[in-house]
Amino acid sequence: MARKDVVKRGYGKFCSPECFFKYRDKTPEIRFWAKVKKTSSCWEWQGCKNNKGYGMFRVNNKHKYVHRFSYEIHKGEIPKGKFVCHHCDNPSCVNPDHLFCGTNSDNLMDASRKGRLKNRNHPTGSKNGFSKLNEQKVKKIKKQLMDKTKTYEEISKPYGVDKTTIGLIARNKTWAHVQI
Repeated sequence: MARKDVVKRGYGKFCSPECFFKYRDKTPEIRFWAKVKKTSSCWEWQGCKNNKGYGMFRVNNKHKYVHRFSYEIHKGEIPKGKFVCHHCDNPSCVNPDHLFCGTNSDNLMDASRKGRLKNRNHPTGSKNGFSKLNEQKVKKIKKQLMDKTKTYEEISKPYGVDKTTIGLIARNKTWAHVQI
């Protein structure tokens, strides 16, 4: 049966009467769960994915990311301007325990802490030619910051950096990949 014939007979966007009757009464939640494979950790989306691995499907004739849909059905509405991020770094995961709401900055900080922001044009840490510090020095600085006996200015002088640099390290804005 040609597509035009199906549309004329009232089956709308469906290609055949079989598809129409198979999916017409299914809610988005039913269609969502039909494509989820639960494992011991991640719940993997088995349906359509974009080129970055994020699952997608249609809800009310609009494309929707499945991790955002999962967040909404488990945790509620996503605040305006917020992202739904993955603790597990698996873009096809829809496990609500692996999802958190945050800003773009939160998402980038999370990616940076996990070492996922590797950009050859902007090397980080001691690979940056302008860096006065290296990973060993930053470890020592972080230990001094934990002691809380010295000011940022006192810590910065032996390393030849500004107190602002020490403040950025303290707040994990820079050198976040270095752990003590």
